[in-house]
Order: sequence, then structure tokens, then C-alpha cells
Amino acid sequence: MVYTIIIAAVNMNLIGVGASVTFVFIIICAQCLSGIYTERLFEKCLNVASLCAGGVSVLAIIEYVVFNFMLNQPSHRAVLWFFNCNYLASLLVFSIIICAYKVLAKSGGNKVIYYVCAVLSAIGIYCTASMFSWVGLFIGLATFLLCDRKHQMLSVLLLGAATLCVVIYCLPEIVPRMDLANITTDNRINIWTTSIKAIERSPVFGRGLFTYYTVYKGLGGYPTTHAHNIIIDSILSVGIIGTVIVTVYLTLFYKRVSICKNSQSKSYISSLILAFTAATLAHSMTDMTFLWVQTGLLLALVLSGIGIEERILKL
Repeated sequence: MVYTIIIAAVNMNLIGVGASVTFVFIIICAQCLSGIYTERLFEKCLNVASLCAGGVSVLAIIEYVVFNFMLNQPSHRAVLWFFNCNYLASLLVFSIIICAYKVLAKSGGNKVIYYVCAVLSAIGIYCTASMFSWVGLFIGLATFLLCDRKHQMLSVLLLGAATLCVVIYCLPEIVPRMDLANITTDNRINIWTTSIKAIERSPVFGRGLFTYYTVYKGLGGYPTTHAHNIIIDSILSVGIIGTVIVTVYLTLFYKRVSICKNSQSKSYISSLILAFTAATLAHSMTDMTFLWVQTGLLLALVLSGIGIEERILKL
């Protein structure tokens, strides 16, 4: 993050400097949590996240109903205070994965509340009309079930997804914005093409976070904040050097996760971390929804749980 601050400052990318400072705070928070987390505290944090997501979903549903049916704005997408509807959708995806973790991995307690929160979150995602969030949700749940060895439930999930794909093919109008899929795809291609042009100007060091936002006007690109692809945006923002640094760090982190996962017969936290990672990576192929305060902090909150399993194994 110090590297990204320096690169952004050198290139007069003030937004990049601010974003880097914000993510420094998130990383500090994650490192502290990793060191002090207890299983009880971790579970309480997940409870708060899932319960709050249920409340947020209710507000998103109300917003959707008001704008679509009372104000006659059928194209409105629920966003609340999350700046972008895709960020809201990502948080609700995380919530459903947490609910799956609570229902499948934890014994005892009243699990009805998690079913309710999961259903509300699913309806909330529908109200955001974020199409690719469903892909991230499917991959995240499939990863958790695979890691948790719930093979029968994984088969049911795959069968349900296949059935849903057939239904959507026959009745595409049931999916919001499906008729705009071609336009959305063209916009993504425009963003990626513009980003590659920008990369050619500074491939080694990059120009700091949110570089796309500072260069798209000069290159005639589609107006947005980032490159909508984690690989392209990484090279665009932090260059080859920064991307290598991040890759090395993530490799070391997921090596720790792998050790914890393979050293225990029941490693639920590791499975949850891998599920969150898979969902995030899947969505990051077309959008960078974790690159925001709410989503980034929640992702860090869960990934920091690896410290619990490391202390159990005394690594």
C-alpha cells in the first residue's frame, strides 16, 4: 500500500492516494483482527453481518417497490447508501455465504434466522438487478460445499443452477436487465480496451488505484471508476511490479489457508475464506466490487479469521 501511495502521488492521482490510505486502515484492521480473533468473537461478527444484511435487504426491497411501482421508474435498481448497486449486491452475496456457513458448519442454535436472512438477501440481490452477482454467489456456495465435503448438497446446487439456466433461456424476461446484456457487454469491452491503451503508457509502475477514472476521458473510454477486471485493473493501477508484490503476498496468505485446511478434519473457517475468495474472484472478472469501503472491510473481516485456525494448530 505504501507503493500504491507513492505511485499515485507521483502521478498526481489524488483519488488513488485517498483510496490507498483507506485500504491501509482496512489492512491494519485485518492484521489486528487476525491476531486477536477468538472463535466466539468471529462468530459474533458474522452474526452481526448476516443480521444487518437482512435489515438492509428489507430496505432495498422497499426502495425497489417505491421506485418501480409507486414512482413508475421500472429501470431503477436498489442502491441505498452503498454508492453503487453492485456493491450492495456483493455484500448480500457475502451474507448468503455466511448464512450457509452458519447453517451447514455450525451445530446448535436457532438457524431459522439464517434462512430468513439468506432469503431476504437473495430478494435484495434481485432488487439490485446485478446479473453477475448470481454467478459469484453460485461459485462461492459451490466452493464452500466442496471444501466442506457436502457432495450431495453440491449436486443439488449444480442441478438447481442448470435448471435455472434452462428457465432463464426460455423466459429471459424474469431476469432484470437481461435485455441490456449486449449493451453491458459492449461497455465492458470498451472499458477493457481503454484500460489496455492506458497500460501501454505505464506498464511497469502503474499510476495508483483508480487510474482508470483519471484517464478514461483522455482516451475516450466509458465513464466509470475502474477497469472492471481484476487482472487488467491490477496492471493498470500498480503496474507489473505492484502486481507481482500483491501476487506474492496473496500466495503466502493462501498457502497459510491451505495448510490450515489440510491439517484439520473440520476447518470451517478456511472453507468460508475460500468461498469468499472464489465469489470475489468470479465477480472480479467483470467488476471490482471489493474495491470499496463496505465490501473491502467485510472481506477483510472474514479473511482475518485464518488467525483462529493458525493458533489452533500453533503455526
